[in-house]
Amino acid sequence: MSDPDYRAIYEVTYKDGTEKGYSHFDEFENIEEIIGLHIAEADLIDPSIGNLVNLESFSLVSSNDILPENFWNLTKLKNLHLCHYIDDELPESLGNLVSLEELNIKMSDKITTLPQSIGNCSNLKKLEIDECNNFNFLPETIGKCINLEEIEWHTGCDGEGDHTHKHLPKSIGNLVNLKKLELIDGTVYLPESLGNCIVLEHLNIRCNTNLKSVPDFIYKLANLKFLDISYNKIYNTPYFANNEKLVIENRNWPRGF
Repeated sequence: MSDPDYRAIYEVTYKDGTEKGYSHFDEFENIEEIIGLHIAEADLIDPSIGNLVNLESFSLVSSNDILPENFWNLTKLKNLHLCHYIDDELPESLGNLVSLEELNIKMSDKITTLPQSIGNCSNLKKLEIDECNNFNFLPETIGKCINLEEIEWHTGCDGEGDHTHKHLPKSIGNLVNLKKLELIDGTVYLPESLGNCIVLEHLNIRCNTNLKSVPDFIYKLANLKFLDISYNKIYNTPYFANNEKLVIENRNWPRGF
């Protein structure tokens, strides 16, 4: 039986800032000095990546394999980027990444939500879900990520106009440090608890099919600086009497479109 073929594009960053490219993991030098790793076009992922105990940044693009279980024990990892990830879901062991500050999932249509263990990632500051067209809801445990400052959830509609549903949990109101929230394209369900995110400055709910008016609780967001309600069914731009400096975008389709 032949050995597994772990050939891929490996781009490695070392602590001193040096960047090198490899085609096999066993070519890596000084693995204890590696803090960044980008893998692309891998048919199989070498389980040896679990030995990169000082890894802080990792990205995976267009792999035909899922991450090995030992990857999720890299407790120094701060940035995780997955693009075209093929697994149906992320494992509960995601919660082991206690240093994680940024999680980016892009164009991974099999993933519908995050594991409940995301609540263990208390250092998470930015969550980005981009063009994951079956990603429908965030778990209640996201409310434990109290250091979250940005959530960007962008999902395109298909050619026939069907949109993804986006469900925010009530626990979103626990994110007292949330400054930026983007929920673009789809049918969005906004809980009233969002009004508790009092430091929120940027809210983009553009291209959401079920919004016919601005929910009352949004008027409570006194620190809001930018609000985009374009391409919904809100034809009259709302007036925020207590926040006259607020910039509101409300471009729209013609009535009856």
